[in-house]
Amino acid sequence: DVNVVLGSVAPVPYRSDEVNGYLNGKILDDSVAARAADLLLESANPLEHNGYKVPMAKTLVRRTLARLYH
Repeated sequence: DVNVVLGSVAPVPYRSDEVNGYLNGKILDDSVAARAADLLLESANPLEHNGYKVPMAKTLVRRTLARLYH
């Protein structure tokens, strides 16, 4: 089972059932990790001066998932 949760990006920990469902049963590789990061943050709505955090969070998610399969 996969359960991706982001902390410190919203008032409460952010969990995406869509991303967790997408990842379950998949073999992790670069393309799966990248798609999961995109799905996780596609509905991100950053505050006015925090837009830079979205690509940074995508990179961190991809890198974290990559550590699981490398």
